[in-house]
Amino acid sequence: MKNAKSVILALAIATVFLVAIVGSASAGCIGHLTGYDYQCGDTVFESCTLDGDMVCPAGSAGLIVGNDGITINGYNSTQDKYFKITGSVTSADCAGYNEHNPCEKSGIYNPGYDNVVIKNLEIENFCTGIALKGTVGNKVGNITIDNCTIHDNGFSTGGVMTTHGIHACWLGEGTEDEPALTITNCDIYNNEGTGSGCGDGGNGIFIYAGSPDTKHEYCNISHNKLHHNAKAGFWTKMMLTRSKITNNRVWGNGGGSGIGDDVRGGIILRCKKSDDNVIANNTVYDNYPYGYGLFIGGHRNFIKNNTVTNNSKHGISMYRSDGSFDNELYDNFVCYNGEYDIYAFAPESNTTGDDNTCKNCKDYQDTSAVPPNCCVFQCPGEGPDLEISELAVTWVVSEVNYTINYTVCNIGTEKANASETHIYIDGVHKITDDVGELDKGNCYTSPEFGPFSLSGINDTIEVFADANHNVSETDEDNNKRTRVFGGSDLKIIQLDEVWLDCSWKTYNLTYTVKNVGDRATENDVWTNFTEIWGEWSGCVDPVPIPAGLGVGQEVTHEVGPFVMEGDADWIQAWVNFNHTETTNTWGCVYFGATHHDCTRFCPAYRDEKNCPEGPCKGCGDVYIDTFVDSSDFGLLAEHLAVGTAIDCDWAADMYCDGLIDSSDFGLLAEKLSVGTALNCCKGCPFSLHSSIV
Repeated sequence: MKNAKSVILALAIATVFLVAIVGSASAGCIGHLTGYDYQCGDTVFESCTLDGDMVCPAGSAGLIVGNDGITINGYNSTQDKYFKITGSVTSADCAGYNEHNPCEKSGIYNPGYDNVVIKNLEIENFCTGIALKGTVGNKVGNITIDNCTIHDNGFSTGGVMTTHGIHACWLGEGTEDEPALTITNCDIYNNEGTGSGCGDGGNGIFIYAGSPDTKHEYCNISHNKLHHNAKAGFWTKMMLTRSKITNNRVWGNGGGSGIGDDVRGGIILRCKKSDDNVIANNTVYDNYPYGYGLFIGGHRNFIKNNTVTNNSKHGISMYRSDGSFDNELYDNFVCYNGEYDIYAFAPESNTTGDDNTCKNCKDYQDTSAVPPNCCVFQCPGEGPDLEISELAVTWVVSEVNYTINYTVCNIGTEKANASETHIYIDGVHKITDDVGELDKGNCYTSPEFGPFSLSGINDTIEVFADANHNVSETDEDNNKRTRVFGGSDLKIIQLDEVWLDCSWKTYNLTYTVKNVGDRATENDVWTNFTEIWGEWSGCVDPVPIPAGLGVGQEVTHEVGPFVMEGDADWIQAWVNFNHTETTNTWGCVYFGATHHDCTRFCPAYRDEKNCPEGPCKGCGDVYIDTFVDSSDFGLLAEHLAVGTAIDCDWAADMYCDGLIDSSDFGLLAEKLSVGTALNCCKGCPFSLHSSIV
């Protein structure tokens, strides 16, 4: 929202500050600046946090956003509780709205303000859970909805009901770093609506992106659960572009009794100009009765690594002859759908891709598929399927000899014929074992074979089910199981951060190494750390994992400090990286990788902070020029003196407590006076580097 409405802020804050002394007996959203208790139907002019569950009277909205840059938070850290807002609307409250004019009687209603965060809330029994109303002249942007549960909103009767879980319209221009709309970690379900039009109700998430098609929203819709909504889990129209719809679980949508549109289901990009989006790593299943898994109406969308199964219509449908061109499909598992697994409207759609798994297609074929198959890989079918479910190797005399036994199971859908299992040690055939018929779901466990003498440091043991191919299986690639037995085997089983100073973004790493092998280690080993996006590498813990770590034993180290560059580090740890221990796997190459993110892990960091781009974000660098010096001290002093905001909250808010005040000024002065200013672009201090090779 632009300055035209924000000029009322000072007066509004003054008004609510005076009213705050009256107080309220019911739960509300407590303002961070004034302490005002915002109640149902109130317009919120400042960031606020719920102090209890809010139950709104008949016909009332929940909370109405009244200013740019505010946060509405359902998690109260003082009480350590998550709270919800419950409505009491009727179908009459929700009538008369449409795709670009969302219902005002919503749990959170935003009439066009930007840079708003809504998080940690449960919202139920409103017309729409969260409504974002931009307009042609005032598009709404940089909205974040995180960790919200939005359910049982809207109605299935009463005329056309344009009600949804989340309804966003007329989104502004976004960037990869600042999406117009971010919806993450939400559970959105049982939201109703009615109508047969493309823009009518009943979706978990509905986005009316708004013209022109040269505007790119870069929305981020990720890690959500979208299920049992009347029409679709996710639906967009009106030219959503360059957005990411990733890592969502979408199921059970499309069964609404008030829905007349026969295009519905999982993830629906309905518009013929839904272009250049990424749809990846989603699991989409059991959408019915007109359930499309993915519907792609536009151009040049990149569709990768989705699992799309048991939808009543097509799995992936590129149906529009006026828009579904030049899309790409890679590594998708698309099986058991009601009609076609992959559907393109015609060969001239120029739909391309490879390495997909499917059964049947219309006018599509993987680049590497061998006709008549349309995908490189075929869906698992009906029939028997033998799998070695367990391979046990046990010492008779430790480090001298051992016995072997195994279990084979029929994990298929039909009885398996009698077969033979062959056992090899270091490539030499040792045992043939007869396996009788196995009904589906049944297993056979062999007797113990041996003892076999350990031939060296370790032995490679291979077990092959149905070695003579007597059983026609649905999957012939899961019959083998291998175990390398006899040596130590180190694995990183835990890798976490310990924050030291959030305002300076310093942290230690703790990691645990376990010997999952068959004998104790004989040598000291060292652990190497790398920031896998290339910011730094070669950090070696100078304290080794000592020799003599026994079978099943663990050891935990803490190492650091590290300094985060930007807002996140991706850390990879490699134990025995320089191969000082000869083990039963080459170099004991086990990796531990973890994502250290200020917005998620640093307890004092507020995730609504939005620092500008630059070579280094934070660590006291108020000017964001990679140097912490007197210029930063002077700028912070200047802003504090006149009471103006700082562009980069992280940089200015040294204590990371949500306030920019004299304590931050004092901390910066202290750091500068003793010469301890940090260069926040150096992720690994030199003290951790080692000459170990």
